[in-house]
Amino acid sequence: MLDCEGSEVDALKGAEGLFRKGLIREVIVETHTMTDGRSTDIETVDVLGTYGFTVESRTTAPDGSPWIVARGSAAFGAISRAA
Repeated sequence: MLDCEGSEVDALKGAEGLFRKGLIREVIVETHTMTDGRSTDIETVDVLGTYGFTVESRTTAPDGSPWIVARGSAAFGAISRAA
């Protein structure tokens, strides 16, 4: 579960090695709307996509915060480990 108050994209990029090794299979990420109106939602989904993850669901927590649930492909980790 990832709740980085707007830094989720940086956190996901920082975990690239773990994703590439196939050590992360599922993520739950809270996305945010920044003070300038930008949302981290689209870039979060894009970064997860580069790691072979697909969005399984989007939900809203009781406090109104948006969350993304994404699952990785087992084949992605196997391919990355072989490289």
